[in-house]
Amino acid sequence: MWKEIVTLFVTQSLFLLALGWLARTSFVHFLASRLEAFKTELKMQAVEREIRFRRVDEKVANALSELYGKLRLLFDSVHLYVTSSLSTDERGMEERLDTVITANSEFRKCFFANRLYIPTSLFDRVKQDVAAPMVDIVNTLTRARRREERNTRQANRDEDAWNTAFNALQNDVSPVYSEIVAEFQRRIGVIND
Repeated sequence: MWKEIVTLFVTQSLFLLALGWLARTSFVHFLASRLEAFKTELKMQAVEREIRFRRVDEKVANALSELYGKLRLLFDSVHLYVTSSLSTDERGMEERLDTVITANSEFRKCFFANRLYIPTSLFDRVKQDVAAPMVDIVNTLTRARRREERNTRQANRDEDAWNTAFNALQNDVSPVYSEIVAEFQRRIGVIND
């Protein structure tokens, strides 16, 4: 009888041990497969996110590039207008003023149309130090030009208006270029943060 009890106990113990091992192995295999599925899902989400942000960075870079081009055109047209203010070619001055007004309009359209893709700090800086002063510069140049047209006998150009416009251009607009370039380069990975 003791022999049968021991045999029964050993048999059931071995059966429970095998069953425990089988349950443990199945559970580990289940967890491993779930872990692999989770890793795969995470990798897919990471790739999707990277693609999405790469597209956003591309849009930001395009917006900054377009903004830089429009600002450069505006800067150059104002610079040309102010530096050629001593010219006696009245028709050429009127054309250059029209170029300044058009360049300012195009810059403002580009700037505000791309506001979603321009980083907030840069947008605020350009708005405060370029967009608003540029309206004043263009208005100053236009008023000076109109005063000259009304007073054609005036021998001297409105030097104060030209100097004010040129100084505002140099002091307010020029420093923003480096910020736009730095942000563009950071976005495309040319320089690090």
